[in-house]
Amino acid sequence: MSALALAAALAGPAAAVDLTVAGIEINQAVQFGGTPLIGENVTMVRVTVGVANAPGDVPNVDALLRVFVDGEEVDGSPFRSVNGPITAPRAPRRDVLNHTVNFTVLPPVSEDVDFRVEVNPDRLVTETNYDNNGGAALDNVFLCRKTIDYAFVSTDYRPGGGQPPADLIEPGIGDGFLRAIYTVGEWNYHASPLPPLVWTQDINATATQFLNTLRDIRTVQIPNAGYPAPEFVYGWLPGNPYSGNGRAIGIPGDVAFGNSQTIRHQRTMAHETGHLWGLSHHSRTINTVGLDTEHHLHDTERLPQLFPPNKLDVMVAGQLTNAAFVESLTYTAAVNDARSQCGLAPLGRPGAEPALRISGSIHNLTRRVSLDPVMKFDPGVVDPSRPDGDIWIVGYDGQGNELFTIGYVTDSNLHPCGESDPSAPPVTYEFSPIHVLAPAAVNQTPVTRVEIVDRATGMVLASRQASPHPPIVAFVGAGNLALVNGRVRIEWTGADPDGDSLSYNLLYSPNQGSDWFPLVVNTGQTSFEFDPGDVVGSRGRQALLKLVATDGFNVQSAVSGPFELIAASPPATYLITPNDGSVHLIGAPIAFHAAAWDKEDLMLDGDSIAWTSDRDGPIGAGRIPLSAALSAGTHVITVRATDDDGDFSEDQITINVVPRPISISCENVKKLKGKCKDSGIATAVVKLKTDEFDGSEVTIRLDDRNFEVTIEGKAAKLTTCCFQGRIEIELIRPGGCVPTRNIDCP
Repeated sequence: MSALALAAALAGPAAAVDLTVAGIEINQAVQFGGTPLIGENVTMVRVTVGVANAPGDVPNVDALLRVFVDGEEVDGSPFRSVNGPITAPRAPRRDVLNHTVNFTVLPPVSEDVDFRVEVNPDRLVTETNYDNNGGAALDNVFLCRKTIDYAFVSTDYRPGGGQPPADLIEPGIGDGFLRAIYTVGEWNYHASPLPPLVWTQDINATATQFLNTLRDIRTVQIPNAGYPAPEFVYGWLPGNPYSGNGRAIGIPGDVAFGNSQTIRHQRTMAHETGHLWGLSHHSRTINTVGLDTEHHLHDTERLPQLFPPNKLDVMVAGQLTNAAFVESLTYTAAVNDARSQCGLAPLGRPGAEPALRISGSIHNLTRRVSLDPVMKFDPGVVDPSRPDGDIWIVGYDGQGNELFTIGYVTDSNLHPCGESDPSAPPVTYEFSPIHVLAPAAVNQTPVTRVEIVDRATGMVLASRQASPHPPIVAFVGAGNLALVNGRVRIEWTGADPDGDSLSYNLLYSPNQGSDWFPLVVNTGQTSFEFDPGDVVGSRGRQALLKLVATDGFNVQSAVSGPFELIAASPPATYLITPNDGSVHLIGAPIAFHAAAWDKEDLMLDGDSIAWTSDRDGPIGAGRIPLSAALSAGTHVITVRATDDDGDFSEDQITINVVPRPISISCENVKKLKGKCKDSGIATAVVKLKTDEFDGSEVTIRLDDRNFEVTIEGKAAKLTTCCFQGRIEIELIRPGGCVPTRNIDCP
C-alpha cells in the first residue's frame, strides 16, 4: 500500500458538511449596518450561510424565517424563502443575489421586531451538526413614516408631442425609481385631480413660469378644488423637449418637472424629487450593494434587482436610469425630512382670505426681475416670510403705505440637472423662479402696488402697479348650457379700459362654487375645449364655470349659469408589483402591491381593494397583502378597486408559480427502468428513495431526445410515442447515477 493510500485509510471517511447562519441583512434599498428601516414596507431579509468542511459549494441549502413583533409571532410565520434551495458558496458575495437565502416580509411599525433563521430545516443536506443551524437578528426598529401625497400632472405640450404616454407616467412606472430608493410610509403617487396642464410655449424658454404654474397647482388650485394640498407635484412632459432633463423649483422645494424619455425618465423623476428633499448634486457612487426589494425597475429598462457598489447615486446629474441607484445620505434624506414624519396633519384647504400670486423670474447674475401678471386667488394661503431671503416682496396701498413685507430665497436651485460629466464644474441656471402668495388686503385695505426689493442693496428690482380700471369679461353662450356629456368648447370676451393685455383662468365647479377645478390657466386665448372626463361630474344642475381675468394686477371674474355635467369617474387602479410574467417559488410569500386613487374618495385601501387569482380565487385585500398560498401553475392576477359609489376599475398581470428547484444527487436515485409496448409507446421511470423532491424535475434522454419530467411522489414517469427497434434510455440530470438502459420496441 502506498503512503498516500495508507494515510487516506487511517483518516477514515471525509468529514460531512456543517452549515451555520453567518449573517442576516435586513434591507429596504441599501444597508450600511445602521440604515433606518420603515414599517409597512416590503423588506428583504438576506441570510448568508456559513459552509464548513465542504470540498466545494453546497447545493440544496434552504432556510426558514420566523418573525416576531413585540414578542408575538406574526401571521404567516414561519416564512419560506423566495429563492431556495440555493447552492451555498464557500465564499459568498453580497452582489450576487442567490449567494444568500432571501425572504420577503412586511414588518409593521414597531421597536421590537425579531428575525430568527434556521438553515437546512428539511435536512436536504447531511451535516455533522444540526444544533448550530440557527441564527437571529433581534430588537430591530421599524420606524413610522407618513404616506406622502405626490400628484403628477400630465402636460399637454402644444409646441410638440401633446401629452406624454399614459403608461410611462402611471403609478408603478413613472414613480418606479422613486419607490425603489426612497422609503416612506407609502407613496400616494396619483394623477392630479385637475385636467391636463396646457402649455403653449417652448419649455426651454419658460421653465421658471412652468415651475410657478406647478406651484399654483399645488398650493392653490388643488386645494380650491376640494382636495388636500399634496406634499409634492411633478409635471411630466412628452418625450425629451427640455434640454436639462428636468428641474426642481428649489432645494428644498415642492414642485418639479421632467421629460418622459424612456431611458432616463424614472431616474430624472427621482433625481428632481431628491432636490425637493433638499439634496444637491455630487459625484459619489452608492458604495454598497443596492437592492430593489420589489423589483420596481424591471419596467421599463429590465434592470436587475441588485446594483453594484460602483453605480452612481441618483443625485449625480445627467445620468440614464440604468446608471444609478442610491447611496446612504440620499436614502436617509427621505426618512429624515420633516414632511415624511408621522403625526403631521395633511395640508388643508386655503383660509377664507384672498391672496395675490406674485411670480416671475430673476436673472441670477444681473438680478434683473421679470414679473408675471398678478393673479388673485380666493381663497388662498399666504406664504410665511423667510428671514434668510435675499429679496423682499413689499406690498403698498393706494396712499403708498406699506402693508406687508415677505422675505424670499431665490438662489435655492442654481445648477442644471442635464450635466453629463460629474467631474465638470457646475453650470448655473440663467434664471430662477419667484413665487409668493401674499395678502390681497391687510385689515380690509387692498394692496394696489408690489415691489421686489434686493435685500443686500435696497434696490427696487421690479414693481407692479394696479391700473385705474379692472378688466371687463363675459362668457359667450355659456348661459345656454344645460347638459354637458361630451367635449365642449367654451368661449368668452375680454377687454381692458386701460389698454392692458389680459390673461385668463377658466374654472369649473361641480357643486355650485364650493370647489373650483382649473380647466386652463394663464392663457391669452378667448376659448377653450375640454373633456368632462378630466373632472368630477356634478349632481344635477350644480355645475358652474368661472372666468377670471387679470390685467397684470386688477382681477375681474364672470360666472356662468348652472348646468349639469356628466362624467364617469371610477377609481384609477394600478397593479404595481409583482411584475407581469414574473416567476415565483411555491410557498414563497408574494407581495401584491397596488395603487388606487379616486377623485371623490381619494386614496383607497383595505376592503376597497380586492385581489384574486383566476386559478385559486381570492388572494387578499388592501394595498399590500402578502400571500404564500398560491398553487403551482400560471395565474392571472386581478386587482379591483371599488369606490364608495360602487364604481370600480381593474388591472391584471400574469405570473407563474413553480416548484422549488431542489438539486437531486445520485445518492437519492434508486433506479432507472423502461419498457416499450407493441404500439411503439415507450415508458421510462426514475425511482427515488424519498418523496422530498416531489414537484422537481429530472431530465431523461430517449433515443437522442431530451425530456424534462416532473417528479410525483418518489418517481418521475415519462411515456411517449413512437419508436421502433432498440432505443437507449439515459438519466442525464442528475447524470452518472444509474446505468443506461436499452429497450426494444416492435
